Amino acid sequence: MLIDNIWVISDIHGSYNTLLALLDKIPVGAKICFTGDLIDRGPDSLSVIQLIIDKNFDCVLGNHEYFMLHPKNHLFRNKSLTKNWIDNGGAKTRDSYLNEPDLYIEHLKFLEKLPVFKYYEFKNGATPLVVSHSVILDLWKGPSSIFNDLENFDIMSRHLTSFKIIPFLKIDPDSFEDKDVFNIMGHTILDDIVIGDNFAAIDTGGFKIDGRLTALNYPSFEKIEQENLEVFV
Repeated sequence: MLIDNIWVISDIHGSYNTLLALLDKIPVGAKICFTGDLIDRGPDSLSVIQLIIDKNFDCVLGNHEYFMLHPKNHLFRNKSLTKNWIDNGGAKTRDSYLNEPDLYIEHLKFLEKLPVFKYYEFKNGATPLVVSHSVILDLWKGPSSIFNDLENFDIMSRHLTSFKIIPFLKIDPDSFEDKDVFNIMGHTILDDIVIGDNFAAIDTGGFKIDGRLTALNYPSFEKIEQENLEVFV
């Protein structure tokens, strides 16, 4: 189905009040997709996920959702959470569900269905868009792409370095060229969004006290930002 345009919002990380304020700045009824990492670090991961469900927003799987879905992290089966999740903000997510075990199970089922990418085509003929948590361009084989477990994790977890589209893992930079899609991603925190010939990295650290949550429109590249509004305790 062809669409007019879409707003892509990067890593929320439990910053529910900040997200609400950002959504108030986006036109009512707009198509919206999230780059994953809805949870952890911020104070209210539960409400963020519930909002995504209630509004039927599009979303892809981030590495933090992957941590949450791992069996060893099941809050009400195993109280000994894995160190990796705790070290990356999982304790905040745990706290937001302590009195909601049934809702936690419901949200797990929602997260299990999230894809690693969303693909969009546009009425005006703009280059098709692929939204993923981190970079997908070197692995892209078309909208029917199927990835193995390692590739899926790479799509969720590889960091960009400085302002160059060079992954943290060693990959030939030429593999990002000559693609028939534009890739919008989050994951790597930057001082400001970076837009290249065939990608945009839009994570501006919205969960941080001095951070900003960013929404980028495609294909217009209009940017909307919201300073962090959370109360941290």
